[in-house]
Amino acid sequence: MTTRLVHVLRAIDRPVFRVVDGGEVDPVSASQTLKRRPVPLLEAEFYAMLEAREAGAGERLRKFVERLLPLGVRADVVRTLTLRGEISDQASLSLCSISTAGEVQIYPATPSVLALPGGPEAVQFYLDGIARLAGGEIAPGGTANGALTNQRILKDGRYPRVADLLDHANGWLEVIRACLDRLRG
Repeated sequence: MTTRLVHVLRAIDRPVFRVVDGGEVDPVSASQTLKRRPVPLLEAEFYAMLEAREAGAGERLRKFVERLLPLGVRADVVRTLTLRGEISDQASLSLCSISTAGEVQIYPATPSVLALPGGPEAVQFYLDGIARLAGGEIAPGGTANGALTNQRILKDGRYPRVADLLDHANGWLEVIRACLDRLRG
């Protein structure tokens, strides 16, 4: 009896409705509501949202990103702004991901980067430099293969703020440049 009840409960499909302009009700299956993709932000929208949270941060970050372009660093915006440094046709270094709340997540080690000659050393150099600039520390996230892939930068137990790094923009740029130079050989 219990087994049968479990199967019956799993078969229940909850109705979901969407109210369309004019008050018309449009039934939508629950499975359709789960297929939503994040709505990408335009780069200008990202900077405006960051600026609204922290005065001056959006404009300072935009200017910093412009300074990174000659180094082969691009900014990709979806829900966050991710800085990626091109290393080769097959590999890029994810330098950081910045939220509209101003938090900076730094997870630079990917299998493709770690497989490059000098990859682990360059990643460690980057982590050390960013931790120093942000006034934070490198925190081990776990031990997947005991590698650098799970290490992250924390300041007082939280992700550093973009303002912490932008206060040291020249140093941040130089750490990025030196790391990319090491990876490009």
